[in-house]
Amino acid sequence: MFWWLCLLVPAPLGLAWSLQPGRGGRWGFLLSGGGTLAGVLILAVHGVPPALGPLRLDALSVLFLLPVGVAGTLAAALADLGRRERSLAALLLSCLVLAAASDDLVLLWAALETAALSFALLVDRCRTPASLEAAWKSVLLIGAGGLVSLLSLGILLSGASGISPDWSVLGRIPLAPAPTAAAFLLALVGFGAKLGLFPLHPWLPAAYRQAPLGAVLLSAAELDLVLYALIRYASLLRPSLGPLVTHALLLTGLATALAGALFLSGARDLRGLLAYATMESMGVALAGIGSGTGWGTAGGLLLVLGFALAKPMLFLAADAMSAPDAAPSDPPPGSGRRGALLLLGGGLAVLGFPPFLGFFGDLGVAGGLFRASPAAAGVFLVAWCCLLAAFLRRLTGIFGPASRSGSWGPWRRRELLAAAAAVALLGVSLHLPFPLDHLIRKGAALLT
Repeated sequence: MFWWLCLLVPAPLGLAWSLQPGRGGRWGFLLSGGGTLAGVLILAVHGVPPALGPLRLDALSVLFLLPVGVAGTLAAALADLGRRERSLAALLLSCLVLAAASDDLVLLWAALETAALSFALLVDRCRTPASLEAAWKSVLLIGAGGLVSLLSLGILLSGASGISPDWSVLGRIPLAPAPTAAAFLLALVGFGAKLGLFPLHPWLPAAYRQAPLGAVLLSAAELDLVLYALIRYASLLRPSLGPLVTHALLLTGLATALAGALFLSGARDLRGLLAYATMESMGVALAGIGSGTGWGTAGGLLLVLGFALAKPMLFLAADAMSAPDAAPSDPPPGSGRRGALLLLGGGLAVLGFPPFLGFFGDLGVAGGLFRASPAAAGVFLVAWCCLLAAFLRRLTGIFGPASRSGSWGPWRRRELLAAAAAVALLGVSLHLPFPLDHLIRKGAALLT
C-alpha cells in the first residue's frame, strides 16, 4: 500500500494545493509534478506493487509513467501559468497517472477523456479567435476519437460475453475474431485521433501553436499515454487477430512518420515544426512496437523514453524563440542564440544521433522493420532523411544574424535547467541504468 501512496498521492494533493492563489499554488503544482516523478523513480527501483482493486502496474506502465513525471516536473518548474491553468494542468497530470495505473478499460478511457478535455481548455488560455479555433479543433477531433474508442470498447466487451473489463482478465480468455477485428480497427481510429496519427492530425499543430508552455510539455506525456493505451489494446487482441494487428500498426505508424516528416519540411514556424516532429516520433515508435519483433519493440520503447527526455529541449527552444502569434521568421531579439542551442541539442536527440537514446532506438526500430518487411524499413529511412533535411534547414536559418543580436535576458533559470536536462540525457544515453534497462526489457517482453 505504501508504494501505491508514493505514486497516487502527489498528483491529487498537488491539484488541491494548486488551487491556491499566488506562490502557494505554484508550489502545489510543483508538488504534483515532482512528487509524481519521485514516485515513478521509486517504483522503477523498488519494483511494481501488488494490484490494488482496479489499479495494476507492470514494467510497461511504469516505463510510460516516466514521461508523465518528467513533463509534469518541467511544466511546474518552467511554465508561468495562472491559477486556472495550474489547476487544469494538475488535473491533466492526475488523469495521466490514473490512466497508466488502471487495469480497467473503462477507467482508462475515462481518464484519457478527462485529460484531453483539460488540455483543450488549456489551449484556449489567451481567448483569441485563433486559440478558440485550435481548442475547438482539439475538442471535436479528440472527442470524436473518444466516442469511437468507446464504441470499440463496447464491441469488445460484448464479444467477451460481459467478462470483466480488466486487462488481466481479458488477456486470459479467447475472443471471437469478427467482433475483435472490428473493435481493434475502431480502437485504432479512436486512439489515432487522440494521438495525432495521419490523417487525423490537424488538431495537433493548431493546438501546439496556441497552447502555453506547460500545456505543450504535458501534451507530450498525454500522447505517450494514448500510445500506451493503443499498444496495450493491440497486445491484448494480437493473439486473436494475428497478422491484422501487425500490418495495421505498421501501415499506420509508417504513414504517420512519413507524413509528419514531409509536413515538417514545410513548417513555417517553430511550434509547427515541434508538432510535426512529435507526430513523426509517435509514428516511428508505433511502427517499431507494432512490428511484433523483439528489436522493433525494444527500439520503440527506447524512442518513447528518449523523446521524453529530448522533447523538453525542443519545447523550450520554441518558447524562447517565438510567441504563439509571432511571425515565423521573426524571433524576439536576443533569443535566437540560446533558442538555437536548445533546438540543436533536442534536434540531435530526436534525429537519433549518437550517443543519444534515439540512436539506439532507431537502430532497434530499423532492425525490427527490416525483419518484418524490407519495404517498411525503406519507408522509415525516407522519413528519417526528410526529418534530417528539415532540421538542418531550420538550424541554417537560425544560426544567422538573429542569433547574434541582443542580450541573454531573463532566461537564465530555464537555460540552466535545460543544460542540466541535456547532461542527464547524455548520461542516460551513454549508460542506461539497470532499472530503466530492466523496464524496457520486461516491457518489450509483454508486447511480443
